Amino acid sequence: MLGESETTSETALLRLKDGKWLAAARSNTSSFLYLYHSMDDGHTWSEPTSMKIPGFPANLYELSDGRILITAGQRGCLQWYHRVAL
Repeated sequence: MLGESETTSETALLRLKDGKWLAAARSNTSSFLYLYHSMDDGHTWSEPTSMKIPGFPANLYELSDGRILITAGQRGCLQWYHRVAL
């Protein structure tokens, strides 16, 4: 869950094959990625769930077997890196 004064930005969106929407956004205070989902074509969204993975911006891909691939990098630090989660 996000704190009351915490916000997110740099949101990646993915429409899943079943019609649901998935969003990954970074926290503006912790830089962790948060996931949201919508089951009504984006009219309402779930409460955010922290992935406990730092990085931004995120990219979302639905693999042929239905798993979701999330990639994220890290900018603005001495070493650039990429993270991948399934």
